[in-house]
Amino acid sequence: MQGDNLKLLARKVQAIDSAIAGVASAGLRVFISDESAFSTVAGVLERGGPGARGPVNLVLSHPDLPGEVEIMLKGDYSVSPQIKGAIRSAKGVVMVEEF
Repeated sequence: MQGDNLKLLARKVQAIDSAIAGVASAGLRVFISDESAFSTVAGVLERGGPGARGPVNLVLSHPDLPGEVEIMLKGDYSVSPQIKGAIRSAKGVVMVEEF
């Protein structure tokens, strides 16, 4: 406190993505309604990027299936906000959520 004011001192400033890179992350659940999304999602996951890594599950919905089918991908992938956004924008991806 300095008089009636609170005085704060920053010792270090860094990008939020690099600050949380070492933190355990939740995974992503990707809801897919069109098979054309598979290649796009696979490409984004293979490219990866910096940041936290976590599991990725694909949730498939199609009239030929008895309901939703959830597939757990082997290994961990980059689950940064950039990866989540790139996957979300793919044609055939209905929704991307963290779990």
